[in-house]
Amino acid sequence: ESGRKFEAGIQSRMERETEDFNFTNFGVNNPLFSSGMNYKEDIHSIYSTYSGSLKSLQYMLGLRGEYTNRSIEDSKITTPYKLDRFDVFPSAHFSYELPNKNQLMTSYSRRINRPDGRDLDPFPSYQSQYAIRTGNPDLKPEYTDSYELSFIRNFGKSFLSFETYFRTTNNLITRIQKLVGQISYMTMDNLNRDYSTGGEIMGNIDFTKWLMVNTSFSLFNYQLKGEVLGQSVDKQSTNYSGRFNATVKFSPDSRMQLTGMYRGPSVSAQGDQKGMMFTNLSYRQDFMKKKLSVG
Repeated sequence: ESGRKFEAGIQSRMERETEDFNFTNFGVNNPLFSSGMNYKEDIHSIYSTYSGSLKSLQYMLGLRGEYTNRSIEDSKITTPYKLDRFDVFPSAHFSYELPNKNQLMTSYSRRINRPDGRDLDPFPSYQSQYAIRTGNPDLKPEYTDSYELSFIRNFGKSFLSFETYFRTTNNLITRIQKLVGQISYMTMDNLNRDYSTGGEIMGNIDFTKWLMVNTSFSLFNYQLKGEVLGQSVDKQSTNYSGRFNATVKFSPDSRMQLTGMYRGPSVSAQGDQKGMMFTNLSYRQDFMKKKLSVG
Protein backbone atom coordinates (compact mmCIF):
# COMPACT_ATOMS: atom_id res chain seq x y z
CA GLU A 1 0.00 0.00 0.00
CA SER A 2 1.34 3.44 -0.93
CA GLY A 3 0.39 7.06 -1.17
CA ARG A 4 -1.90 6.96 1.85
CA LYS A 5 -3.37 10.32 2.79
CA PHE A 6 -5.82 11.49 5.44
CA GLU A 7 -7.53 14.87 5.27
CA ALA A 8 -10.05 16.49 7.59
CA GLY A 9 -11.63 19.87 7.94
CA ILE A 10 -14.55 21.97 9.10
CA GLN A 11 -16.73 24.44 7.25
CA SER A 12 -19.45 26.84 8.37
CA ARG A 13 -21.89 28.73 6.17
CA MET A 14 -24.12 31.34 7.80
CA GLU A 15 -26.77 33.18 5.82
CA ARG A 16 -29.06 36.02 6.94
CA GLU A 17 -31.69 37.61 4.73
CA THR A 18 -34.43 40.16 5.37
CA GLU A 19 -37.16 40.82 2.84
CA ASP A 20 -39.88 43.45 2.90
CA PHE A 21 -42.56 43.48 0.23
CA ASN A 22 -44.80 46.55 0.27
CA PHE A 23 -47.85 46.75 -1.97
CA THR A 24 -49.22 50.29 -2.24
CA ASN A 25 -52.26 51.83 -3.86
CA PHE A 26 -51.35 55.39 -4.86
CA GLY A 27 -48.82 55.61 -2.02
CA VAL A 28 -51.07 53.97 0.62
CA ASN A 29 -49.85 50.61 1.91
CA ASN A 30 -52.22 47.70 1.40
CA PRO A 31 -51.49 45.21 4.26
CA LEU A 32 -53.47 42.45 2.52
CA PHE A 33 -50.77 42.08 -0.14
CA SER A 34 -47.73 43.25 1.89
CA SER A 35 -45.40 41.02 3.93
CA GLY A 36 -41.96 40.66 5.46
CA MET A 37 -39.68 37.69 6.03
CA ASN A 38 -36.55 37.05 8.10
CA TYR A 39 -34.51 34.07 6.90
CA LYS A 40 -31.64 32.45 8.80
CA GLU A 41 -29.70 29.32 7.89
CA ASP A 42 -26.54 28.00 9.54
CA ILE A 43 -24.79 24.93 8.12
CA HIS A 44 -21.84 23.55 10.09
CA SER A 45 -19.91 20.68 8.50
CA ILE A 46 -17.08 18.38 9.50
CA TYR A 47 -15.53 16.10 6.92
CA SER A 48 -12.69 13.62 6.44
CA THR A 49 -11.25 11.62 3.54
CA TYR A 50 -8.81 8.71 3.48
CA SER A 51 -7.13 7.75 0.21
CA GLY A 52 -4.40 5.45 -1.00
CA SER A 53 -3.53 2.72 -3.46
CA LEU A 54 -2.95 -1.03 -3.52
CA LYS A 55 -0.89 -1.77 -6.63
CA SER A 56 -3.26 -0.91 -9.51
CA LEU A 57 -6.21 -0.12 -7.23
CA GLN A 58 -6.74 3.45 -6.01
CA TYR A 59 -9.37 4.30 -3.42
CA MET A 60 -10.83 7.22 -1.51
CA LEU A 61 -13.23 6.91 1.42
CA GLY A 62 -15.08 9.95 2.74
CA LEU A 63 -17.44 10.90 5.52
CA ARG A 64 -19.14 14.27 6.07
CA GLY A 65 -21.48 15.33 8.85
CA GLU A 66 -23.67 18.41 8.55
CA TYR A 67 -25.69 20.21 11.19
CA THR A 68 -28.40 22.48 9.75
CA ASN A 69 -30.27 25.11 11.72
CA ARG A 70 -32.85 27.06 9.71
CA SER A 71 -35.44 29.59 10.85
CA ILE A 72 -38.04 31.46 8.78
CA GLU A 73 -40.10 34.22 10.36
CA ASP A 74 -43.02 35.74 8.46
CA SER A 75 -44.67 39.00 9.47
CA LYS A 76 -48.15 37.42 9.24
CA ILE A 77 -47.33 34.23 11.18
CA THR A 78 -46.63 34.21 14.93
CA THR A 79 -44.64 30.95 15.16
CA PRO A 80 -41.42 30.74 13.11
CA TYR A 81 -40.74 27.72 10.91
CA LYS A 82 -37.66 25.83 12.09
CA LEU A 83 -35.46 23.06 10.73
CA ASP A 84 -32.93 21.55 13.15
CA ARG A 85 -31.21 18.35 12.01
CA PHE A 86 -27.94 16.49 11.59
CA ASP A 87 -27.13 14.50 8.43
CA VAL A 88 -24.34 12.08 7.53
CA PHE A 89 -22.97 11.71 3.99
CA PRO A 90 -20.64 8.75 3.31
CA SER A 91 -18.82 8.22 0.01
CA ALA A 92 -16.49 5.63 -1.51
CA HIS A 93 -14.57 5.79 -4.81
CA PHE A 94 -12.44 3.01 -6.35
CA SER A 95 -10.37 3.12 -9.54
CA TYR A 96 -8.51 0.22 -11.14
CA GLU A 97 -5.78 0.86 -13.69
CA LEU A 98 -6.00 -1.38 -16.79
CA PRO A 99 -3.43 -1.79 -19.57
CA ASN A 100 -2.96 1.06 -22.08
CA LYS A 101 -3.99 3.68 -19.47
CA ASN A 102 -7.61 2.50 -19.42
CA GLN A 103 -9.58 2.70 -16.17
CA LEU A 104 -12.40 0.89 -14.41
CA MET A 105 -14.14 2.96 -11.71
CA THR A 106 -16.96 2.47 -9.24
CA SER A 107 -18.37 4.77 -6.58
CA TYR A 108 -21.12 5.39 -4.04
CA SER A 109 -22.14 8.76 -2.64
CA ARG A 110 -24.97 10.33 -0.70
CA ARG A 111 -25.84 13.89 -1.74
CA ILE A 112 -28.13 16.69 -0.59
CA ASN A 113 -30.14 19.26 -2.55
CA ARG A 114 -31.53 22.15 -0.51
CA PRO A 115 -34.59 24.23 -1.48
CA ASP A 116 -33.94 27.83 -2.47
CA GLY A 117 -35.46 30.95 -0.92
CA ARG A 118 -38.26 31.24 -3.47
CA ASP A 119 -39.44 27.71 -2.66
CA LEU A 120 -39.47 28.54 1.09
CA ASP A 121 -41.13 31.99 1.09
CA PRO A 122 -44.74 31.52 2.30
CA PHE A 123 -45.95 34.86 0.95
CA PRO A 124 -48.25 34.43 -2.08
CA SER A 125 -46.93 35.52 -5.46
CA TYR A 126 -49.83 36.66 -7.64
CA GLN A 127 -48.72 35.64 -11.11
CA SER A 128 -52.10 36.51 -12.62
CA GLN A 129 -55.73 36.70 -11.53
CA TYR A 130 -55.94 32.93 -12.12
CA ALA A 131 -52.54 31.76 -10.76
CA ILE A 132 -51.16 32.15 -7.24
CA ARG A 133 -47.81 30.69 -6.18
CA THR A 134 -46.67 30.20 -2.58
CA GLY A 135 -43.49 28.73 -1.12
CA ASN A 136 -43.45 26.13 1.64
CA PRO A 137 -41.37 27.16 4.70
CA ASP A 138 -41.57 23.56 6.03
CA LEU A 139 -39.81 22.24 2.91
CA LYS A 140 -36.92 19.90 3.73
CA PRO A 141 -33.87 19.02 1.63
CA GLU A 142 -33.95 16.04 -0.72
CA TYR A 143 -31.34 13.28 -0.49
CA THR A 144 -29.89 11.20 -3.33
CA ASP A 145 -28.04 7.89 -3.07
CA SER A 146 -25.95 7.29 -6.19
CA TYR A 147 -24.20 4.07 -7.29
CA GLU A 148 -22.00 4.25 -10.41
CA LEU A 149 -19.78 1.91 -12.44
CA SER A 150 -17.78 3.21 -15.41
CA PHE A 151 -15.08 2.23 -17.90
CA ILE A 152 -12.78 4.81 -19.51
CA ARG A 153 -10.94 4.07 -22.75
CA ASN A 154 -8.07 6.44 -23.45
CA PHE A 155 -6.39 6.94 -26.81
CA GLY A 156 -3.95 9.81 -27.24
CA LYS A 157 -5.49 13.03 -26.00
CA SER A 158 -9.01 11.61 -26.45
CA PHE A 159 -11.17 9.29 -24.36
CA LEU A 160 -14.48 7.43 -24.37
CA SER A 161 -16.35 6.56 -21.17
CA PHE A 162 -19.20 4.10 -20.58
CA GLU A 163 -21.14 4.46 -17.35
CA THR A 164 -24.02 2.61 -15.71
CA TYR A 165 -25.75 3.99 -12.65
CA PHE A 166 -28.59 3.65 -10.17
CA ARG A 167 -29.81 6.73 -8.30
CA THR A 168 -32.69 7.16 -5.90
CA THR A 169 -33.89 10.43 -4.33
CA ASN A 170 -35.85 10.51 -1.07
CA ASN A 171 -37.88 13.49 0.20
CA LEU A 172 -38.24 14.49 -3.46
CA ILE A 173 -39.15 18.18 -3.77
CA THR A 174 -42.36 18.08 -5.80
CA ARG A 175 -44.35 20.88 -7.39
CA ILE A 176 -48.06 20.70 -6.54
CA GLN A 177 -50.86 22.43 -8.40
CA LYS A 178 -54.41 22.59 -7.03
CA LEU A 179 -57.41 24.09 -8.81
CA VAL A 180 -59.97 25.88 -6.62
CA GLY A 181 -62.77 27.27 -8.78
CA GLN A 182 -60.97 29.06 -11.59
CA ILE A 183 -57.82 29.82 -9.58
CA SER A 184 -54.72 27.60 -9.70
CA TYR A 185 -52.67 27.42 -6.47
CA MET A 186 -49.06 26.23 -6.83
CA THR A 187 -46.61 25.23 -4.09
CA MET A 188 -43.84 22.70 -3.28
CA ASP A 189 -43.68 19.75 -0.88
CA ASN A 190 -41.59 16.67 0.02
CA LEU A 191 -43.97 13.98 -1.15
CA ASN A 192 -42.33 11.41 -3.35
CA ARG A 193 -39.35 9.23 -4.18
CA ASP A 194 -37.83 8.56 -7.58
CA TYR A 195 -35.48 5.99 -9.10
CA SER A 196 -33.22 6.28 -12.15
CA THR A 197 -31.46 3.26 -13.66
CA GLY A 198 -29.52 3.57 -16.88
CA GLY A 199 -26.30 4.39 -18.63
CA GLU A 200 -24.34 7.14 -20.35
CA ILE A 201 -21.77 7.23 -23.13
CA MET A 202 -19.44 10.23 -23.21
CA GLY A 203 -16.58 11.09 -25.53
CA ASN A 204 -13.94 13.79 -25.70
CA ILE A 205 -12.30 13.46 -29.11
CA ASP A 206 -9.55 15.55 -30.73
CA PHE A 207 -10.14 14.80 -34.41
CA THR A 208 -7.44 17.21 -35.60
CA LYS A 209 -5.49 20.16 -34.21
CA TRP A 210 -8.37 22.43 -35.24
CA LEU A 211 -11.44 20.34 -34.28
CA MET A 212 -12.35 19.04 -30.80
CA VAL A 213 -15.71 17.42 -29.99
CA ASN A 214 -17.19 16.63 -26.58
CA THR A 215 -20.50 14.76 -26.62
CA SER A 216 -22.63 12.46 -24.46
CA PHE A 217 -25.84 10.45 -24.62
CA SER A 218 -27.82 9.12 -21.65
CA LEU A 219 -30.62 6.55 -21.58
CA PHE A 220 -32.38 5.48 -18.36
CA ASN A 221 -35.56 4.14 -16.81
CA TYR A 222 -37.25 6.67 -14.52
CA GLN A 223 -39.73 5.67 -11.81
CA LEU A 224 -41.74 8.03 -9.63
CA LYS A 225 -43.54 6.78 -6.52
CA GLY A 226 -45.74 8.58 -3.99
CA GLU A 227 -48.98 10.51 -3.57
CA VAL A 228 -50.15 14.02 -4.43
CA LEU A 229 -53.40 15.34 -2.94
CA GLY A 230 -54.38 11.79 -1.92
CA GLN A 231 -53.87 10.36 -5.41
CA SER A 232 -51.16 7.84 -6.33
CA VAL A 233 -48.56 9.18 -8.76
CA ASP A 234 -46.70 5.89 -9.35
CA LYS A 235 -45.38 6.28 -12.91
CA GLN A 236 -42.44 5.35 -15.05
CA SER A 237 -40.90 6.40 -18.36
CA THR A 238 -37.88 5.74 -20.56
CA ASN A 239 -35.88 8.95 -20.59
CA TYR A 240 -33.02 10.05 -22.81
CA SER A 241 -30.87 13.12 -23.24
CA GLY A 242 -27.87 14.26 -25.24
CA ARG A 243 -25.24 16.98 -25.18
CA PHE A 244 -22.87 18.20 -27.91
CA ASN A 245 -19.95 20.64 -27.87
CA ALA A 246 -17.68 21.27 -30.88
CA THR A 247 -14.75 23.71 -30.93
CA VAL A 248 -13.21 24.80 -34.24
CA LYS A 249 -9.82 26.57 -34.10
CA PHE A 250 -9.25 28.71 -37.21
CA SER A 251 -5.94 29.94 -35.78
CA PRO A 252 -4.26 30.22 -32.35
CA ASP A 253 -6.19 33.49 -31.85
CA SER A 254 -9.52 32.58 -33.44
CA ARG A 255 -12.05 29.93 -32.54
CA MET A 256 -15.76 29.11 -32.87
CA GLN A 257 -17.83 26.94 -30.56
CA LEU A 258 -21.16 25.19 -31.16
CA THR A 259 -23.04 23.70 -28.19
CA GLY A 260 -26.38 21.94 -28.01
CA MET A 261 -28.47 20.01 -25.52
CA TYR A 262 -31.60 17.87 -25.83
CA ARG A 263 -33.66 16.46 -22.95
CA GLY A 264 -36.42 14.03 -23.86
CA PRO A 265 -39.94 13.85 -22.40
CA SER A 266 -40.55 12.48 -18.90
CA VAL A 267 -43.34 11.78 -16.45
CA SER A 268 -43.91 14.13 -13.49
CA ALA A 269 -46.07 14.10 -10.37
CA GLN A 270 -48.97 15.90 -12.06
CA GLY A 271 -48.84 15.25 -15.80
CA ASP A 272 -45.87 14.99 -18.12
CA GLN A 273 -42.91 17.09 -19.18
CA LYS A 274 -42.28 17.61 -22.86
CA GLY A 275 -38.83 17.41 -24.43
CA MET A 276 -36.68 20.51 -24.73
CA MET A 277 -33.55 21.58 -26.59
CA PHE A 278 -31.29 24.58 -27.06
CA THR A 279 -28.24 25.48 -29.15
CA ASN A 280 -25.60 28.17 -28.81
CA LEU A 281 -23.08 29.44 -31.36
CA SER A 282 -20.16 31.61 -30.25
CA TYR A 283 -17.03 33.09 -31.80
CA ARG A 284 -13.91 34.40 -30.02
CA GLN A 285 -11.06 36.49 -31.41
CA ASP A 286 -7.89 37.35 -29.46
CA PHE A 287 -5.81 40.47 -30.11
CA MET A 288 -2.57 42.00 -28.83
CA LYS A 289 -1.00 38.64 -27.87
CA LYS A 290 -4.19 37.57 -26.04
CA LYS A 291 -4.35 40.73 -23.93
CA LEU A 292 -7.67 41.59 -25.57
CA SER A 293 -10.46 39.14 -26.42
CA VAL A 294 -13.71 39.81 -28.24
CA GLY A 295 -16.58 37.30 -28.19
